[in-house]
Amino acid sequence: MLQDRFHHQKTSCLYPVRIPRDDKHSVPSIFEQCAAMGGNLTRIAYGFPEYAVANFSPCLTRHNGNNWLIWRTQPEPFIFRWDQKYFYNNNRPTEIFLGILEKDDTIINGHSVRPGSHLMSYEDPRLFVGSDEELYCQFVSSHYASRHSKEGERFFDHPKVWVGLIDGGYATRMVMPPQGENRVKGKPEKNWCYFTHEGSTQLLYSTIPLIIMDEHGGSRQIPSRHLRQVSGEHPTFNSTAPIDLNGEHLVFYHWKHMSNMPDGRSYLQYHTSAYMLDKDMTKITYMIKKPLWSGSLKDELIWWTTSQGQKVSTQPACALPFGGIIEDEQLVMPIGVNDAWIGTFRCNLDNVMAFMEPC
Repeated sequence: MLQDRFHHQKTSCLYPVRIPRDDKHSVPSIFEQCAAMGGNLTRIAYGFPEYAVANFSPCLTRHNGNNWLIWRTQPEPFIFRWDQKYFYNNNRPTEIFLGILEKDDTIINGHSVRPGSHLMSYEDPRLFVGSDEELYCQFVSSHYASRHSKEGERFFDHPKVWVGLIDGGYATRMVMPPQGENRVKGKPEKNWCYFTHEGSTQLLYSTIPLIIMDEHGGSRQIPSRHLRQVSGEHPTFNSTAPIDLNGEHLVFYHWKHMSNMPDGRSYLQYHTSAYMLDKDMTKITYMIKKPLWSGSLKDELIWWTTSQGQKVSTQPACALPFGGIIEDEQLVMPIGVNDAWIGTFRCNLDNVMAFMEPC
């Protein structure tokens, strides 16, 4: 298991080598997918906690002149028990880290936003600037992969969303928002995206149906069934909050399904695409009618094992962004690859928009 982790962290994932592949029908690597768009992906190599076995689920937001990056870091691997249930090794769940993306490959001042010990897994962090122009974070917590889970008997056996102000680099005072069924036992809530539009903090609650809620308790539903042309009937979720493009808004979303390796073993695969909302956020005006990124086996999957090192299951194959910015007419957006590592995607915005088609 340790050899697998060392191999994953120190080989071509960090310094990609272009190797000709015999299988022309397989999904290209994330580096190849980004290059095909006319962009570039740079793996972040500096600034992560030394003890982490994986860093993923990144969100980038600009605030007060800094490019703030928040992400999920995993201190310990999953370990499978005899009954195929899995837990974080040493009962140490994932953490949320915050830092400044100084260069495409470098994070500075990285630290845990909630450094105290905790029992719940922290997942899917996102940053947003509130209507008061302060920086906020949101994340999901639950007893996922925890020995404290009672399979639905406890409130946090299902994921719930938390939101809090980033104060001095930390998020020590969190609230559980009332939207949806976030305060209802037994009802999972995740994949929310808070953002500010025209001076009001709003919530992109879901993709299909596309629901936006405001801070006064109102909500509106926007027709989005045509996104099924791309995602099919697979579970489909928000990836990023709307990115303002001087009026209209660029939004990324993702979906997932099971796929098979060449030897027949199954794995979970994610895809990501995008659409445009009009200035008033009342309709989808354009959409990309194919995946922009798909999880690839060429990027290597982390294998999780039993305590004796026997391979049981892999992390999903995914390329997931949770938030990006526009900088000098370029889209700058970190991407979490295979729930293992993070790369900074940089591409001329025109290249991305060229894929858009009228709905």
